[in-house]
Amino acid sequence: MTTAYADAVGDTLGRLFDVIDSDHDHRVEWADYQRLVDRYLTGYALAPDSRKAVALRTAYRMAWTELLRHAGGPEPRLDRAEFIAALRTAVVDTSRFNLVEGLAHAVFDVLDADGGNTIGREEVIQLMDVLGVTTTDGLQVFSAMDADGDGNVSRQEFIRSAREFFYRADPRAPGGIIFGMV
Repeated sequence: MTTAYADAVGDTLGRLFDVIDSDHDHRVEWADYQRLVDRYLTGYALAPDSRKAVALRTAYRMAWTELLRHAGGPEPRLDRAEFIAALRTAVVDTSRFNLVEGLAHAVFDVLDADGGNTIGREEVIQLMDVLGVTTTDGLQVFSAMDADGDGNVSRQEFIRSAREFFYRADPRAPGGIIFGMV
């Protein structure tokens, strides 16, 4: 792993920490993830017990469990450095749960209302709204995710974007913005 790669990934994961730390207490805990899931449920008018809501909550719970496992500490919360270190390890350890793809599939299922395995520009803009990203950035995100330029983001393009978000060597890589301009 080169230093430039490590710095780009570390910077990205630090910005992700800031987004997830929704109560701004400089720690991430399950309650922060639950608030994120709640934003999805509200933004997509999902009943908390719907199949998509349960799958999304389960994917985030599994991701959180993996972060705690890789952090190895006794506390059920992580500061910025612990979060970054645990996430770096968790995204490459797929022995129990593929954190990157598991979350991306669960989010995609929420976005893909008709089950056609593609999402359009409006669905991506709605995602950016749920995540608190501006509409202009949402259009940029959609353009970057739509790698083949067909006017839709396929499940494969969405998953590719998630991979690039966590693994890219170049922070300016076009696809690595699944969570918006983080």
